[in-house]
Amino acid sequence: MVITMSTSCGQSVFFEADFNWWNKLVFARRMMSLAGENNAIPEELFAKAGSHCLDYTMSKTFVSDVSKVLHHPASLGTCDLGVCYDQGAHGTSGISLRAWRQPVNAVRIVLNSFETMQFCLRTGFGESNDFFGDTEDNPIAGWGQGSGAAPAAFSCLSALMVNAYKRMGHGAKLTSCYAARMFLIAAAMYVDDTDLIHWADSPHTDDDEFIAQVQQATTNFGMRAHAGGGALKPVKCSSYFLTYHTVNGKTMLKPLSKLPAPSAWVDVTQKDGSIKLEPSHISVPQPDGSSVPIPTKDVTEATEMLGMFFAPIGNSVPHIEAMREKGFTWADRLMTRPLPSRDAWLSFFLHLYPAISYGLASAVIKRSKLDLLMSALYYKILPLLGVNRCINVFWHLLSERYQGLGLPNFVADCLAAKLFFVQCKWGFESASAQLMVHAYEAFMVEVGLYGNILSTSFDVAGCLATDGTWFKNLWEFASYLEVDVELAEDHHFLPVQEGDQSWMAVFLEAGFVGKVAERLNRMRKVKGWSISQMERRVTDDS
Repeated sequence: MVITMSTSCGQSVFFEADFNWWNKLVFARRMMSLAGENNAIPEELFAKAGSHCLDYTMSKTFVSDVSKVLHHPASLGTCDLGVCYDQGAHGTSGISLRAWRQPVNAVRIVLNSFETMQFCLRTGFGESNDFFGDTEDNPIAGWGQGSGAAPAAFSCLSALMVNAYKRMGHGAKLTSCYAARMFLIAAAMYVDDTDLIHWADSPHTDDDEFIAQVQQATTNFGMRAHAGGGALKPVKCSSYFLTYHTVNGKTMLKPLSKLPAPSAWVDVTQKDGSIKLEPSHISVPQPDGSSVPIPTKDVTEATEMLGMFFAPIGNSVPHIEAMREKGFTWADRLMTRPLPSRDAWLSFFLHLYPAISYGLASAVIKRSKLDLLMSALYYKILPLLGVNRCINVFWHLLSERYQGLGLPNFVADCLAAKLFFVQCKWGFESASAQLMVHAYEAFMVEVGLYGNILSTSFDVAGCLATDGTWFKNLWEFASYLEVDVELAEDHHFLPVQEGDQSWMAVFLEAGFVGKVAERLNRMRKVKGWSISQMERRVTDDS
C-alpha cells in the first residue's frame, strides 16, 4: 500500500485506490445503509442521507423559538471537535463498529491497516523518498483525512458518544404545547460541528443553578469526546444563555450584562485581528485534565456555523450582510476584469446567486430590512450587467415574460425557501421536522386564534406573536405577498362547541389592535385563560 500525505492545504491522506474503494463499499455504503434501516443513527446527527446542513441550523432556530415563546430557560453550547478524523481512538471505534453489526474481520482489517500503514510526504517542493509509520507494537490512531471509511466511522463513533451523553440524563426534554408530543434532543451535530442543547428543569430555574447544569453537561460531553479519541477545541467553542427577565411588564431575553458574574474572562480574536475580552461562564475539559474557559455570547450576537450566521434572538441581518458581501466581492472582481454582459449574466445566475441565496430558509429578518440590504447589492452590480442602475425596481424584478429583467426578488425567494422547507419536513419524523411542529404549536398557543393563523391578516394580528420567531417571519412574508398558506386541519385550533370564540378574536373584532392587543394577549397568558371563550359567556356578561 502506497500512501502520500499532502500538507499544502492541511493534512490529507491519499490511499491506494483499491483499499479506499473497499472502505467506501463496506463502511460508507453497506454499514450506513444498515444503520439507517435499523434506526441506529441518532436524530442528533445531521450529516446523513436525506439530511442537510440547513436542518442543523433550523433545529437550533426552532429550539430558540420555543424557549422565547414559553420563556423557558435554555442554552446552546457550541462545541467543536478538533481534527475529528485524525484523532479517532481505535479501541472505541472498534466497539462502535461492532455495535453497528460490522464483521470482526472487516473491523480488524481496516484498523490494523491504519495502525501499521507507511507514509511518504508530498509537498509543492517534491516527494520524499523515505517512508514513515508505526508498527503493531506502537500503532497510530485516527482514520485519516481522505479515507472512504472516515465519515462513516466518525458517524458511528459520534452515535456512541451522543447515546452515552443522553443516557446520563442530558439534553432538552420538550413537550409540545397543544398535542403534548414529547421529544428529546441532546445536540445538533454535523460531523465535528456540534451544538449542545440544554433545557432547564423548570421555567423558574435560577440562573446560577442553570449555569451549573450546563457546565456539568458540557464536561460530560467533553469526557465522552476524550473517550473517543477527540477533544473540544476551545477557540471554536462558545455558549448562549436564553434566560428571561421582566421589563415594564414584558418578559424579555436577558442581555449578557444581566447574567451572573462570569467565572473567567477570555481573550477572543475578532475578524479584524483585534483582541476582545469576553466573559465566560462555561469551561470545556481538555485531554491533559485541565479546563479552558470559553466565551459566553450575547443573544444578539451572531456566530457562524456551516456558512450560516445564527443569533438566538432571531436576527438574520448578519447572515444577509455576509451573503451580500459575497456579491460585493463578485462585483469588485468583475470590475477588475470586465466581462461581456452576456457572460456577466451567466456568472450572476450560475455563480453568484447560489452563493448569496444560501441559507435563505433559515433567515429571520423583517421584509423591509431584507429589501434594503439587497437593493444596495443590485445598485452596485446592475451596471456590470449592462443595465442602468437607476431603473425602477419594478422593472428589474419583473419576469422576462413581461419584458422585465427577471432578477431575483429576495423577499419572494425567501418565502419560497421557507415554504419548500415546510413541504419537505411537515409530517416526517426527523429532528428538524419534530422541532418545527413544536415551534408551530407554541406559535399557535401564543397567538390564540382559531383556524389557520397563517391566512389571517398579519397587519392586524401579527402583534400577538413573539418578534424574532421563524413562524412569525413566515407569516409576515406570506401576508405581504398575499400567499395563502394552508396547513392540515389536524394542526389547527378548532372550537370545542358551537358558538365558541377565541379571546383574541373577540378583542381584535372589538377594535383592540397593536400595543393594546399585545397587552391583552400578555394578560391572557399570565392569567392562564384558555384560548377559547364560549359565546354564551359573552352574552351572560353583557
